[in-house]
Amino acid sequence: MAVRAQSKVNQPLTLRFEEGVGPERGGPPLGLWQSSIPSQSAIEGTFPKPVIAQGIAAHARGKVRCLNLRRSDIVATVADTETHTTTLTRDSSRPPLGMRCNCTCRYGYDCKHAVAALCMLAELASPSLREADTSPEPPVETFVAPSTDGHAAGNGAATNGAAGNGVRNGATHAVASGGATATAQLAELLDLLSPHHETVTPRRRLWVVIGFDERLSVFYARLALDAPKLHGVGRTHADLQQLYRTTRQANLTGEEWDRYDSALLSDASLGHMFGMPADYALARPSSEHTARLSNNFAQLLLRLIAHPRVRHDDHLGSHPESMPVSRISLSPLRLRLSGKRQQSGDLDLVASFTRPDGSSVDVSTVRTIDAMPTWLFDGQTFYMHDGSFGVRIVERFRSAASVRLTPAEIPRLLERAHALLEQDTAATLLLPPSEMEKQTLVRLRWQGDGITADAAVEDAKSGAHWPITTMEFNPLHRIDSPQRDGIPRYAYCDPAVALSVKSKLESSGFRPWKAIYDSWCLEHPNEPLPHYDETAWRMEGTDASYQFGTETLPAWRSDFHLDLDETVKSLVDGPKALHVSLSVDGDEAQKEKGQAKVRNKTSAASTGPIDWLEISVELLLDGQALSPEDVKALWQSTGRYYRLADGRFIDLSTFALLREATGGFGGGLESGGRARLTTAQMLSVYDDLAKACGDEGLPGRLRELREAVRGFSGIEEIDPPEHLSGILRPYQRKGLDFLAYLGRYAFGGILADDMGLGKTLQVLSYLERERRRCGSAPNLIVCPTSVTHTWLSEAARFVPEMKVTLLSAGSGREAVYNDARKFDLLVTSYALARRDAETLNRLNFRTIVLDEAQQIKNPQAKISQVIKGIHSEQRLALTGTPIENSVLDLWSIVDFVMPGLLGKESHFRNAFETPIMRDGDVDKQQRLARRVQPFMIRRLKTQVAADLPSRTEQTIECEMTASQKKAYRETVLRARRDILREVDERGIARAQLSILAALTKLRQICCHPGLIGDHWREDDEASGKFQAFLELLESIIESGHRVLVFSSFTEMLGLMREALDSRKRTYSYLDGSTKNRSKVLDDFRRPDGPPIFLMSLKAGGVGLTVTEADYVVLYDPWWNPAIERQAIDRTHRIGQTKPVTAYRLVTLGSVEEKIQSLQQRKQALADSVVSSDAAFAKSLTRADLDELLSPVGE
Repeated sequence: MAVRAQSKVNQPLTLRFEEGVGPERGGPPLGLWQSSIPSQSAIEGTFPKPVIAQGIAAHARGKVRCLNLRRSDIVATVADTETHTTTLTRDSSRPPLGMRCNCTCRYGYDCKHAVAALCMLAELASPSLREADTSPEPPVETFVAPSTDGHAAGNGAATNGAAGNGVRNGATHAVASGGATATAQLAELLDLLSPHHETVTPRRRLWVVIGFDERLSVFYARLALDAPKLHGVGRTHADLQQLYRTTRQANLTGEEWDRYDSALLSDASLGHMFGMPADYALARPSSEHTARLSNNFAQLLLRLIAHPRVRHDDHLGSHPESMPVSRISLSPLRLRLSGKRQQSGDLDLVASFTRPDGSSVDVSTVRTIDAMPTWLFDGQTFYMHDGSFGVRIVERFRSAASVRLTPAEIPRLLERAHALLEQDTAATLLLPPSEMEKQTLVRLRWQGDGITADAAVEDAKSGAHWPITTMEFNPLHRIDSPQRDGIPRYAYCDPAVALSVKSKLESSGFRPWKAIYDSWCLEHPNEPLPHYDETAWRMEGTDASYQFGTETLPAWRSDFHLDLDETVKSLVDGPKALHVSLSVDGDEAQKEKGQAKVRNKTSAASTGPIDWLEISVELLLDGQALSPEDVKALWQSTGRYYRLADGRFIDLSTFALLREATGGFGGGLESGGRARLTTAQMLSVYDDLAKACGDEGLPGRLRELREAVRGFSGIEEIDPPEHLSGILRPYQRKGLDFLAYLGRYAFGGILADDMGLGKTLQVLSYLERERRRCGSAPNLIVCPTSVTHTWLSEAARFVPEMKVTLLSAGSGREAVYNDARKFDLLVTSYALARRDAETLNRLNFRTIVLDEAQQIKNPQAKISQVIKGIHSEQRLALTGTPIENSVLDLWSIVDFVMPGLLGKESHFRNAFETPIMRDGDVDKQQRLARRVQPFMIRRLKTQVAADLPSRTEQTIECEMTASQKKAYRETVLRARRDILREVDERGIARAQLSILAALTKLRQICCHPGLIGDHWREDDEASGKFQAFLELLESIIESGHRVLVFSSFTEMLGLMREALDSRKRTYSYLDGSTKNRSKVLDDFRRPDGPPIFLMSLKAGGVGLTVTEADYVVLYDPWWNPAIERQAIDRTHRIGQTKPVTAYRLVTLGSVEEKIQSLQQRKQALADSVVSSDAAFAKSLTRADLDELLSPVGE
């Protein structure tokens, strides 16, 4: 809101109100400030009499030009001998005025400018002014800057009337009695509807005058200024910008300039766009200099689009207001070509332009600005060029009114400029669309192992034909006249149609056949060159072609007219279904009947294992068996689709499962014969066979076994040895059931439990059970040297009746090997096993167990070959990491426990390792998991100990800041000197108090130097640890977690509280002085409770359960780590459902880091239940003190 009141000498006063501050209808004239304006007596009681006299005189002369009433202060502009800005702020501490006055004059405050402003405010707030509001001629009038024609002044529209400080064109709207309210509302509405509405008429105006330099053939722009004492005076942009800065510093910008001029003068980069007179005087025609001037002018036009005072220089020396208006438009001038054909077929071509409003422009009147961006000028308006033609054509038609083209040249014109032709001219040269009926043809042929494609556009009426090849597209086709001497015309096809067809072909997988040919020649330089068509497209590969024909091609019927051969047409009709019939014969039926193998005679109730099974496969298409040649080719194919010899396609999705399932050990099937598989192999591929062929042809016993071992929920539960039944945990008993199931079916297997879950105990329990059930027999344990004694001690502890011996380095091993059958368990290392390979190969073991079986992950390694050569009835592998680097690690371990289960190594690499490790094939990962699952059990800690989640502890090392490091070094050097002298003089026992005091002070500096000196508290960078702590806390809270924070210093907790309060973070707090502990805990335990709980280590370290938090921060290390573990246990305890993470913050190079190192060396102290400071001090030696009190970095 802004109004102007007439001051004492007819000088306008601008009165502004911030939103929400101004007066309401019928309210006091100064709105919210009405009650705060001081009276005349208050002014006289505050200012000196000479200052009051000068201020009243300035007020009387109308020097108060502007009053801006804001919520917090009043800003007044007083233009006396100099213009200054006075700020009036409420201040109850300054009676009787109640205001504080600051000014930009040399006095700074309580000056004559402040008095003048206060007098004006007092006058406006006086009752006499409110009474005068009811008079016919009110003292407050609203001023609006009108446009010349009474409507919005757009680009190029000028405002009439002389420039001045008052109202132009009599735009003062008197509020007449009776209709005053309606008239004022109408004036305000019309004022706001003006797009160039200005609440204040500027005292200065800029004119932009554009002209053309005939010598240089370039346009230029100059600036002219209207001011109270200047009228259309030329000024450079630099001079005007300096004037603009001066008025802005005096806070007069809103009164001196409108927003358009302010935009021009506030941007220093516009200076080089306007240029200087010397730039044009020194330039030469057609030089780089003139090109730069044109480019600057072209960019300047973009900045002048909205400016209302742009004029064209008429070189008459008149004021810019009287010059012709120049407009700037982003709409282009349209070039139109027209002409008449002669009897000879020649074409006389002429050009013209069309404005956006449809009016025509003669080409001779158009000038070009060939720059970035490009503009065209028709004498009145600058039009931005849209790039539809080259602007050099303008100069060509300016120099010659017409251009004659021969019949041979017309096609090239049509190809480039058919869209620019006038309708009548185009009709004499081109077939109109109404006389054409175009359609797009695509021809597809099956050739070799792929599809060849070519395309064209045809006109059914004229017979025009446009081939769409891999070469350049020709959009014109000549149509001869049926008359003998008739003039030919041309049929035109939009290149976009050809581009669309090319894009569709290439996006579907087609490539130019020439590119395929070139690649083939590079890969096969010595082979005969194949046939190819360089104009056609080609899709290689049966799978890709089949997928295109079945999935993509049917949708093309609505877009193109298709010409397909029989093979491609069969793809569209759909694939042929291949029926796979599987037959399985078991050895038991043969033994029973003594004749040829009988299909599916294995008994589901049989208790013994099935030794082997024979399978055969029959492939049928439409009820007919495939030829032997096709069967052999199918087994050797690698794709999803296959084309038979008769041209029909079949989908191999179902057959591929069978082919991949038996690929490692089904060689006899490829020739149409039978393949023999062990029960373990059949069990591993059972799911794939059932999916490919159904499970009707699979033995019922095998089906029952597969379901039983799916998750091992259906295997038989066995009783462990009596003395172990109370020791084995439930998941360990499940592991024993798994090992017993393996033994029952003579399978090998992998026990892959997580580390620490007792794999050793589970194996010893199984071996003891087998010893009691089947009698004594030697078993072999091969393990790393570091755990050989672990096996001995565990065996002595849990299976003391077993005869156990350790094979160690030396000459005594041969005697042990000779008497191997006297022992139940032989324990050796991988190193010794490799050395004793020959001896081990002569022995037979009941069970061989590999501990840390990843030792044989490399199938080519010598130890892998040695281990796989040892004879045994059963093989077991123990490992917590069955796959370390590659899935080939798993193959090597499985090849040990169940040789041949996953096929040969080369097959496994192609079928599983490469797709999984290189391509990330999830389907292959799942298929491999299904194959191995019946022979491997793996449990993680989180699965078998779900009532106690995982617990992670991490130490965060914090750097000291420079000031913190300086304070620490000064303190530690002083303490080192004093403490060591006291220790040497009095002994450590008598220096304990001094030692603890010094160490505590160093720990406090590590936490925050503010704990030893208040002047550090105001420094945000006083502590590197505290900065790291706040960042850590933010990341925890932003992630939605809750955290316990422990510190042994309550003063440090106080600093944390201050930081959290400043960040508006809610928290709970507990220390030794807290009275309402239960309420604090209940508040934190609420689901919507605070995310942070600050605790002192002594008050919160024991006796609490706070499982709502899942993060713990130990801000400063304690003397005894047992106390820290107790603090972590506040949240890591029964009832916790989430993993717990504990962070320990340690300052690098400080006493904190050295205390931790000392604790590790003094393990007895670290585990002591005595956690007092005195206990820690008593344990220190002089060498310990020398280390603890070493400076930073030492």
